[in-house]
This record gives sequence, structure tokens and C-alpha cells, in this order.
Amino acid sequence: MIDYILRRCFMHTIRLKAADSRIATAEELAEARITPDQHPEGWQIMAHQAATVYALRFGTAPIIINQAMTGDGKSFAGQFMVFNEPNWRTFAMYPTNELAADQQRSLNSLLAGWTPPQNAPDWRVVNAAQIDRIQAALESSRMEALDMLLEGDLLLTNPDIFHLAMQFAYTRYGAAPDLILGRISRRYRLYVFDEFHLFGAAQSAAVMTALLLIRTITAQDRSPRFLFLSATPQPILGALAAKAELPVEIISGSYCATDGNRPADDGWRRILQPVDLTLHEGRLEEWVQEHLEDVILDFFRRHRPGAKGVIIANGVATAHRIYDFLRERCPNDIHLGLNTGLIPPEKRGREVDLLVATSTVDVGVDFRINLLIFESPDANTHLQRLGRLGRHQDDGAGNRFEHFEAHALLPDWVIKSVMAKYPAGTLVARNDYADVVREAMTELQGFKNYPRRWAGVQAGHVLGRLRSSAIRSQYEAYTPLLRDAYWTLYGNSLNRYFTVRDQQPAIFEAASSFRGTSPFTALVLDLSPLRESSEVQTYNLITLLLRGELEAVEIADLLRLAASQGVDVDALKRARPLAAYKLHGWRDKAREISVIYEQELGTEHQVVIECRSIRLRVSDSVGLGLSALNDQLAEQTLAAFFIPNYDPYSVRRMLKLGMKMELFPFTSLDNVQGCVAFGQDALLLDSAWQRRADDKPFIL
Repeated sequence: MIDYILRRCFMHTIRLKAADSRIATAEELAEARITPDQHPEGWQIMAHQAATVYALRFGTAPIIINQAMTGDGKSFAGQFMVFNEPNWRTFAMYPTNELAADQQRSLNSLLAGWTPPQNAPDWRVVNAAQIDRIQAALESSRMEALDMLLEGDLLLTNPDIFHLAMQFAYTRYGAAPDLILGRISRRYRLYVFDEFHLFGAAQSAAVMTALLLIRTITAQDRSPRFLFLSATPQPILGALAAKAELPVEIISGSYCATDGNRPADDGWRRILQPVDLTLHEGRLEEWVQEHLEDVILDFFRRHRPGAKGVIIANGVATAHRIYDFLRERCPNDIHLGLNTGLIPPEKRGREVDLLVATSTVDVGVDFRINLLIFESPDANTHLQRLGRLGRHQDDGAGNRFEHFEAHALLPDWVIKSVMAKYPAGTLVARNDYADVVREAMTELQGFKNYPRRWAGVQAGHVLGRLRSSAIRSQYEAYTPLLRDAYWTLYGNSLNRYFTVRDQQPAIFEAASSFRGTSPFTALVLDLSPLRESSEVQTYNLITLLLRGELEAVEIADLLRLAASQGVDVDALKRARPLAAYKLHGWRDKAREISVIYEQELGTEHQVVIECRSIRLRVSDSVGLGLSALNDQLAEQTLAAFFIPNYDPYSVRRMLKLGMKMELFPFTSLDNVQGCVAFGQDALLLDSAWQRRADDKPFIL
């Protein structure tokens, strides 16, 4: 009991210094030819923004990577050229629709009080829902719907749509297969990838495949540029660029750490305020329950009306349980909000006093808060979430923030590493704190072997489509050049394309996707207590089975309900749901899930295969409709990678996989046991496992 109390009380407090970013000098502005009319009156152009504009206007590197800190204006640097130069139409991509919507709000605010030299650009937000709406309204194809949206000077979209376009996915009978590819490559000169650190090896390779395609087919007309905005470096992208002999210009911000309440001098701008950071050991939900009164409510009592907070959980179940706990116990004058993947974007609370959220707010979303409570699965996420705090000095309604406070849940060995370096109360620069955290927390698997094992499938598909009879002659001068470039990067994996396309469609689908999609999807209607309303939507089946209080219903019944709610039923069907549930709440203890493979496997299978006859075994499965679910699942053909004789915990630890990859224990018909992954996870696991088995390290 004493050990338990000591563990619960284990904590350590330090003070993070403020971070100031250097304003561009008059010489830097002149060198980049930035004049006062090229930005709103009163705005200050930062040093990294001026360097980015110079690189775009006068540099020659096709790839530019801006690594300025979170909150330092990277997005404006990416939009500067379309505001101020003719013929710089920009295709800007954001990893979440919520971040794209944030950019939409920022643009509305920016252009309300400023007219750029080139006049306000025709800008548009493009996502799958908009394409669906236009397609339905005009009774047209998705290709025609997207084609209508490609008229803007500035496009705000996501990399998934860009990837599908570069993979010739938008087609229509009778139309040239390169219609959308041609429209994009001819119209847009600058391609911006915001928050690119969120993406890994598979996405980096997919972007490099598209980048080389655009550069090759537009070489005689213009020099397209590719701008990556990421506070955290993405090493695989740089390694692929070096292998392809593509110059890369890296731009970093210029910063100083200060312990005062004002910027260092007139040449600096405050981007992050000083923060009192307390590190705690334990689980977030238990911490909130224990410290509601002495930390959370006490903070609001001491700092209102200047008090706004966010609680960020790793998982949706934890977030919903914390929200329900707070709804029952917080005073009515503290307005609560919930922001998770189960909440429709238009209903996600933001203008609230205390928001409970998941990774939906990890990137880009600009919160005016002075209290942050959070957990993190890895070092980069910890630092990214910490960067949500201290970006503003007031709540936007005239109430000044006098104090910034963070509480982070971390493993005890990480806290001890910080304690050893920085005693309680120490003033610490943020980059120094980041170094200690990264050193203490295990660096996750980077999947460096993925490009040469699987990225050739996408590249091979591009080459195959360029050789189609309708457009072969148009591209015959470019195709050999492009094939040589792809071979340099992806080697023999280029030859996998024909095998998997013709013989292994499930593996082809997994290798062709951008982010990968789980083969385990369900329809869900959230009827949890304290939830005001809910629409039918798709969600990860495994997450629901692990923690959901579920009532199984017929898929057809929820589809009919969705139609009556005005939900896009075709989009729900495209997700290929295996089951449908009413969600009544969340369990404290997770169920156990394992896979039954109803075929003989043997012990030598360590290659990606296609398999059927997969079933799930779930503990405490009453009411889950498991029999019907498994009947559906057993008919699916899945890409799978089995590792006999190793359990998921051992594999995850051995390969440093983190918690985002779905791994399952399995038992086969011949009683072989081990670990299995499906879909794109199977390909990633294969690349990491095979690299481990090599006698020498793999080099890109």
C-alpha cells in the first residue's frame, strides 16, 4: 500500500522558458524582395518566413523543408507566393480536415482586412464530403466532381486526395486516364505539405513517387516546387531525396529562450509563453479523478475569468470517460467540450472553458488556453502536445492569461531522467527539455526498409498507367526517365507491381493506399449518457470491441437510420463495415482480442500473404454479435503478416513499434501461435521484420 501511494505521488515540476522567434531584418526582407504591401499592415515577417520566400523566389532546390517551431507562422510562409506572385497557384495539403477548416477560418480573417497585391486568390476547400455532394447533385462521376473543384488558385485539401489523383484513381469511362493528373500538374506550381511529421515511411515514399512524376512530366514547362512544413524532421523523405539526387533546402527558425515576461528586444516576437510543467506518473483517467479538486478546479478558481484548459487523452475511450466524469462533477459555470473522432467535426467543442480531446487536436489547431493536462504515447507526440500551450496571452475575449500550467503523464524512467538533469524549479529551455525527453523515451521504428520492399507497387502502377494505350504516345519520352528514377529508389519492389496487381488484390490494395485503412470497420451510433445527439458513422471496430459498451444491431438498420439523418450512405458503404453497434458507454477494463486463423500455417511463414478464414475471439463477448461479425470477416481476403512464436508484446518491444500499429495474438488451425498484422500494417511489419533479419543494416 505504501509503494502504491508513493507511486501515485511521484511528480516533478520545472519551469519551461518562453520561446521568442527572430523577426526578419531589413536586409533579409530586401533580399527576399518582401515589401510592406505583401503582408497585412502591422504584421511582422519572421526570419524563417523570409528565408522560405527567398528560397521559392530565387532558389533552385525543388524540395524545401521549413522546420520552424509550432506556432511560428509556417502556414503563411506556404501561402505567401499565391498572394503576391502571378502564376504561383498553390496546392496546399493538411493531414486532417479539421486543420484544413482551421486554415479556412484563418484565411477568412486574414483577407477580411487585407487585399494582396495579386488580389484575393480564388481559394477552395476540397475534401471527400464535398466531392460526394457535387457528385450526387450533378449525378456525375467523382472525377468530374473533382475536376470542377480544381479551378482555385489556392486549394486547401488533404494528401489523400492528392495521392489518389497521382495514382490515377479518379477516372471515367471515355475520359483520358490522366485528365486529373494533367489538370493538377499544369495548374499548380507549388505543393505544400503541412504537418508532414505526422506521416511515416509509406507516406514519404508515396509523396516522393508523386513528386518525381510531376517533375518529370512538367520539366519543359515549369519548375514545380514542393514545400514541407514540419517542426519535427522526417528523415526518410530526406534520404529518398538524396538517393534521387534532388537538392533539398532546409530552413530553420531562429530562436532564443527567455525567462522574463517580455520578448528579448524589438527584434524578437514571443511565440510561446513560460510554462510551469509538472510531470506525473500514472494513468490520465485516474489522475483526473484524483486531482479534479486540488488541481483542475483550483486552477479555475484562481485564474478565472482568464482560465481555459484542454485535456488530451491517447484513446477515445479514455477521453469519453473523462468527459462524462467531469460533466457529473464540474460546476455549471465551467463549460465543457468534447473533441474526438466519434464527434462530428461541426459538433466538436472548441469555444469552451475545458475541452477533453484526443489526437484530433494534436496538429495545427490553435487553442487559446493556459492549462494543459495530457498523456502521450511517444516523445514526439509529447512535445507536439506540449506545444499547444502558451501560444496566446489572452482568451480572445479580453481576458488576459496571467499563468500557464501543464501536467503531463509520463513513465517513471522519463521523469527520473528529467529529475537527474534538472532539479525541481529549474528554468529550462524547451529545446533542452526536448533533448532529455527524446533521449529517455525509446525512438520508434522508422520503417526505413519499406520503400525498397513495397513502395515500388505504387511506382509500378504509375508507370503502367502512363503506358496505357490512350496516353502512351504523350508520355513515351518521359516514361524511361521516370522508371530509372523509381528503380534507383525502390529497386526490385518495382517488379512486385505486376505480381500483386494480377494475383494478390488485397496486398495490392494495402500497398496502393496512402495512409492505409484498417480492414476492421464498424458502423456505430453513439447513445452514451450525457451525449446530446449522434449520427451514424464509421469507426474502428477494434477500438469499439476493446472498450465499448455495445449493443449489436443489423448493418442495414443503421444504414436506413443514416439515410434518414441525411448522412452519406454511399460513403458508409465504401468503408465496408463488418458490424453495426449502438454505443452506450465505455468500459474501464479492456476486453482481450485475439485472432483465429482457420487454416494451417506452419512455422516458416514470414512473408506477407493473402488469407481468408480469419475470425476474432473476444472476451466478455455477450451482446457483441460476434458470430455474425465473424461470418462476415471469414469471407474477407486480407493482406496479413504472421510471425510465429512471438507474441505482440515481444514484437512491439523488439521492433520499437509503438502503439499505433494494430497487432494481434493468433492461433492457427495447426496450433501455431504468434503475432499477426493486417493491411498496410502487415507491409510495415514485414519491412521492419525483414530488416531485423538481415545480416547487415539496410541503407537507402
